[in-house]
Amino acid sequence: RLTPPMQVLKPFADHLFRRATTAREVLLKSPERAEYIKTVKRGAGTPEAERREREIVTAALDFAKVDALLRRKSFAEAHEIIDRNLELSPDIADYPAKKAQALILEFGMDQAARRAEIGALLDRALELDESHESANFLKGQLLKRMGDQRGALAHFQACLESNPHHIDAARELRLARMRKTTPA
Repeated sequence: RLTPPMQVLKPFADHLFRRATTAREVLLKSPERAEYIKTVKRGAGTPEAERREREIVTAALDFAKVDALLRRKSFAEAHEIIDRNLELSPDIADYPAKKAQALILEFGMDQAARRAEIGALLDRALELDESHESANFLKGQLLKRMGDQRGALAHFQACLESNPHHIDAARELRLARMRKTTPA
């Protein structure tokens, strides 16, 4: 359990807990334990593997700085941290979603090539976690910008289902409802 100030680390703690659970399951089953012992003899479970785990944890702690860097418009530093996390832990949805957010803040969504890059990052985040609040909201914004109102509303709705208090997603849905009932 994480205390309220540590909630920012929840995705990383979940990732590490899943890995520990998997390790426990492997060690409890004889055939899998034997395979694991062979793997260790071939070099896994080494100081190199421990170093990599420390890198992952350090990168996750650095990730908490990204929002402040983005507010200060320190995009190069933010991208460096995000890219490092994407490299070390490609299966955490927060990283591609945050990379997309950083690109939107830095470059906007005017260029088609940039929109495609942002869309691919958001698709990756949603592939990892289809209910990811930020990825759904950003995907909604992107689709709205591209003229896909129906797709945008679906993502704003998914964002609201993840967090019923997301003011911007609620506003987008409310505006869409108002446009439907307003005469042309």
